[in-house]
Amino acid sequence: MTTVQPTLTCRSNLVGKKSTKPQPSDADRLSAFVRRLRRIEAHPLIAADGGALIRHLHTTPFRVLALQKPDGTPVGTQLKFDLPDEVVFESLAARLRPMTLANDVLGHAAVMDSLDALTAHVDDPRIAKVNAQARADWAAATERDRARGGKVRAYKMVVGTRGGDDAVTLTDLDLAYAWLYEDSLHGDLPSTDMVSSRDRYFAAVTVFCHIAVVALKTLGYLRWMIENGHLILPDAALNAEVVVVEPAWTENVAAHMAGPEVNPDEFEDPDSIPDGALSIHDFIHENYGRAGDDESVVEAGFEATVHIGEAESTSPETAEHTNDFIDELTAGD
Repeated sequence: MTTVQPTLTCRSNLVGKKSTKPQPSDADRLSAFVRRLRRIEAHPLIAADGGALIRHLHTTPFRVLALQKPDGTPVGTQLKFDLPDEVVFESLAARLRPMTLANDVLGHAAVMDSLDALTAHVDDPRIAKVNAQARADWAAATERDRARGGKVRAYKMVVGTRGGDDAVTLTDLDLAYAWLYEDSLHGDLPSTDMVSSRDRYFAAVTVFCHIAVVALKTLGYLRWMIENGHLILPDAALNAEVVVVEPAWTENVAAHMAGPEVNPDEFEDPDSIPDGALSIHDFIHENYGRAGDDESVVEAGFEATVHIGEAESTSPETAEHTNDFIDELTAGD
């Protein structure tokens, strides 16, 4: 196999750059961190079995099959992998992402600083030791060397032409973050095409499941701290909703309608209804009349959508020409 070693661009803008955003209080930062940990805990890949699957996957599991004939003659060797659906796993990686960014409000180093500050008064030497261990766990799970081949977590791959001098070494961390930046959550240019997307994905699952395992361990510790009075956080840390459980719902609202001549900004005052606007009920009565007797409850519903029109600078003639051109290229599909 012939390969060409591409140029690797380091993302130095994520390291050592000081944030200019106002920083939250230690309590607010740690509260937001707990809420994020609960969101990770609620992910289907974790909630289904309490985290047993990710604990297994973070050990870098695969099977080695040695194939041979009945007389013992070797036939070949196979590696077998069994991973979660990539689309499902991507959402877990997204929930973990803030904690791996040094400059994020929820970056693990800043969170551990806040934890130390909020527990400095606790007269129990075990707390400081466990805090230090949590900090070390996060550092170990997220540490990487941005120089290709610089740090190995569990394994590395050497790709090149047999007998050639074009070998490229990729560690599991190189592959995992290539999946993150090139295949999944970011848009970096491809730099690891000498391996397959499956190779990158396998590495990503093992690396980010490691981070998820640390997240669950940290959540258990913080819950214990709160329950035993060692850590005081806003109630929202453990009680606020952190996931959308029901993707379809009904809400009771006060709704009004108006024509395009009414400025939408006039609806910003909830105690004032703009001239020319009608409540939904008045609109229905004026246009469709009343339905049913005075004692009945009648549902008069209709679909509502938001229309995004053509840009003002686009003339109808230009839009029509563009649409005809697209139809020609796509054969009307």
